Amino acid sequence: MKSRILLEIRKTEETKIMNNEVIKPGLIKRIVDKLADKKIVIGGNKQLYTKKYHLQYTQEIVDNVLTAYLQTLEDIIEDGDTVVLNGYMTVEPKYWKARKARNVYAGENIEVPAKYRVRIKPGIKLERACNRFNEKKL
Repeated sequence: MKSRILLEIRKTEETKIMNNEVIKPGLIKRIVDKLADKKIVIGGNKQLYTKKYHLQYTQEIVDNVLTAYLQTLEDIIEDGDTVVLNGYMTVEPKYWKARKARNVYAGENIEVPAKYRVRIKPGIKLERACNRFNEKKL
């Protein structure tokens, strides 16, 4: 019981340190804000286009790109392949063997079947970002 209370205290202390959760619409807005000064250049080739158009990244464009990225990531994992974004992360399906576990509430032993789970391994750039976060908060 004592360890359970300590665990709950640690969890509440950890949640105080963490910032807000960013979900997809917030992520899209942040990407659009980062790309505010960037332009999409269409045209400029004298044979195909006589005018050069400069378009801005809109939330709709970024949403389409992010949705396509996530769907592609899902398809790659479904095929059993690994996605490596050098410096950022590695996402791969990892095989977990069958094992025995204990349901502490019911007090019974259960068999957990073998299965694949997604493993996300952070790269050096994400590790450094987390270290910078540690320096700010601690």
